[in-house]
Amino acid sequence: MHNTNEMTRIILLDGSPFLHEVLKKAIDKQEGLKIVADIDDIALYPKTAMEVEADWTYLLLSPGRKVPISVQDVIEANPEMGLLVMATDGSSVRVRWVEQHEEDLDVEELAEIFDFLRNKGIPIENNIQ
Repeated sequence: MHNTNEMTRIILLDGSPFLHEVLKKAIDKQEGLKIVADIDDIALYPKTAMEVEADWTYLLLSPGRKVPISVQDVIEANPEMGLLVMATDGSSVRVRWVEQHEEDLDVEELAEIFDFLRNKGIPIENNIQ
């Protein structure tokens, strides 16, 4: 997510060896994508994720399994890294990322800040008169 003109760096995590191989071949054919780590032991993920500075983690899970806490912790600690979760039977794909956003506001009054936040969908009560 932090690479805009460079290769998008991907970690493949968990899942079946067959699906990993299929996914690897598909990614290798896509320009701009690069697998920087292929991890089958989830215990190695936190350390590896920090070392390779990936943009995305592609996690393969059996249907009904939840994202492991260790993976959630890494993603939350690194908001620049996205998470793509695919069910091993192909029944679902879920994407998660935290977008960092910064914007200079041209406001003269506090009320204008509240209006801006409300327009962005942030519920806020303006009690300033």
